[in-house]
Amino acid sequence: MVENAELRDQLVVLKSIPADDSSEQEVESLWRQLMIHGSFSSSELAEAKAKRSAAEAARKQTEIGSVRNTRAATKRMRNKAESAVEEAKGLRDDAASGGAITGSGHLSQLMSNVLGTTVQEWVGPEATSRGTVILALRGLGIWKSLNDVPPRFGRKYESDPILHKLYLRDRIRHNSLYESLVAGA
Repeated sequence: MVENAELRDQLVVLKSIPADDSSEQEVESLWRQLMIHGSFSSSELAEAKAKRSAAEAARKQTEIGSVRNTRAATKRMRNKAESAVEEAKGLRDDAASGGAITGSGHLSQLMSNVLGTTVQEWVGPEATSRGTVILALRGLGIWKSLNDVPPRFGRKYESDPILHKLYLRDRIRHNSLYESLVAGA
């Protein structure tokens, strides 16, 4: 009974506070919280707090797990892409196509410098479709090599070794900053 008397006293105090619309909403929220608090026994309240803490801990663990899984998946994808680039270097120079590539030599030269390899324009139509078909036929074993039906090439862009080293240095710096950012999450 003492708790109910305390709640009534708190209600009287809350009702005596002059309120505008925003403070009235705050008072109403406080009142609801007091009513909920009063309706729980102390053991129920402790149990509810423990469940809330457990749910919060589970949510944090889920977030940490998601970041770890995303980091691991990204690392696997990066490793596969780097392996594919290394494998392709042994076959021939990298070829690039598309309006943005063939319309300006600047992008092709930038790609060449970043990749550290020669980039050569491919001058046929529908390069993406052709490449998709080639990879599908290679996957089916119909084509043994990417060079079975050679494409027509245009201009050739040689990598600048100094710029390539600068891009590599910046990439290492970027990766380091990214790892420290993700580690802090």
